[in-house]
Amino acid sequence: MMKLFVLIISLTNLVFPLPQIIDVELLDPTQGITMKGIPDQASLGFTATNAGDINGDGVADIILGGPIHYEYAGIVFIIYGGSGLADFALDENIDPSQGFFIMGSAPNACLGTSLTALGDVNGDGIDDFFVMSFGVDDDVGAMYVFYGARSGLKNIYLSEGLDPSRGYAIINPGEPSIFGMMASSAGDINGDGIQDFMVAQPAYQDDQGLVHVIYGKSSNSENMTLTPEPDPSEGFVIWGPSGQGYFGSALSPAGDINGDGIDDIIISCMAVEYGLAYVIYGSKESSRIILDYGLNRTQGFAITGSASYGYLGWSVHKAGDIDNDGLGDILIGGPRENGVNGAVLVVYGNENGFSNISLLTGSSNSNDISLIYTAEPQFLGGAVYGGSDFNGDGVADIVLHRNGEDMETTNTAFAYVIYGSNSRMPNLTLSVTNFSSSQGFILTADPVGSYIESRTAFGDFNADYLPDILMGAPYSNNMTGGAYIVFGSSNKFYEREVI
Repeated sequence: MMKLFVLIISLTNLVFPLPQIIDVELLDPTQGITMKGIPDQASLGFTATNAGDINGDGVADIILGGPIHYEYAGIVFIIYGGSGLADFALDENIDPSQGFFIMGSAPNACLGTSLTALGDVNGDGIDDFFVMSFGVDDDVGAMYVFYGARSGLKNIYLSEGLDPSRGYAIINPGEPSIFGMMASSAGDINGDGIQDFMVAQPAYQDDQGLVHVIYGKSSNSENMTLTPEPDPSEGFVIWGPSGQGYFGSALSPAGDINGDGIDDIIISCMAVEYGLAYVIYGSKESSRIILDYGLNRTQGFAITGSASYGYLGWSVHKAGDIDNDGLGDILIGGPRENGVNGAVLVVYGNENGFSNISLLTGSSNSNDISLIYTAEPQFLGGAVYGGSDFNGDGVADIVLHRNGEDMETTNTAFAYVIYGSNSRMPNLTLSVTNFSSSQGFILTADPVGSYIESRTAFGDFNADYLPDILMGAPYSNNMTGGAYIVFGSSNKFYEREVI
């Protein structure tokens, strides 16, 4: 019988600093625990993230998505973090003290194609999260916002509808536009003290793309139908540039990159020949943005790559403050930006603002960027993550993945964990065979066929005040799926968000 597993690996008993390379499948079982589960090919871990603290106990929780479970209806498990994490079965008999699940509304709904923590979007002091369902209504797609609560959380069957006290649905009224695949928190983009979020339609209007920015409210919301002309009190839209660029193909909060005290966002359209990403500044008076008209310096700036079809913008994510200057930084992955080796662009925050950045023609912001390459063909930049201090030095660290689609080619790194510092990084060329433990460490999987996927998040899931790394592995165990959590590596610091 095929079974799902989630392996939780404790590094707190290892000798520090961490070894140069950690194979997450070959660690001694005494260093971790295993969660077994769903006896079908659910590909659990296709999406995996820190849920925030959705049950109000002060510990980060985990969300794992399996969109092909039960005739592609999809299933999402919410697993409570805590010091008592132990072996248990992830199935439909999950104990309420351990978490709960959400079942997709119907076959082919594909619940769990995207999911993320939202922070507190209804102002009740408890974190909330959303889950995307790509296949609803013949691939038109839907999004569900679920509220956290200190009690009463239980399994949800979306075929029975969604109780308004538990959350609400956001419906795409139009034709299929890849709605339900790309969505993200937006931080507090309008400066009202409540977390906001955004959802993309990359194939909207012949693949031009459209992103909806939706404001959080200090109360529960009703079901919402998206429109290209929303009420300004509800949020605003960003129209992608004309052409088949798939605007919204990746998106992320950026932290406060320009130092004005309001969160910013980053959105890419990777199908443009040289790759293209936009950083858009938050504002208390945000309104519709049409990128064909360009961005002025008060609105944001554009970033273009240097390689034809290098796919700069395949992945984007906030980095946190990795140079410890008090400003948010961002990461942009381009898996073919340096041929098959790939590259990641780091853009550092700047209180003086930015002009457009072009890696092809050069930029006046050259002091505000670093490029990270690899010496081996690894398609670096398949996914990028940051925002927590993993090694306890007070500076945010980052995780850079190779492209999961190419994992079968060589038995080399699938992720580099790179420590931040008190200065900006020089341009780097990473190598599996020459990576110092003072720089960070490398996460690998053996055998390569385990297909560790590039879904990663930080969080203190075992309540030891040490930030951990969560990674989804949906293709492991013959497509049953799973995930890994690598626990933090020091006893001298505590988990916190770093810008």
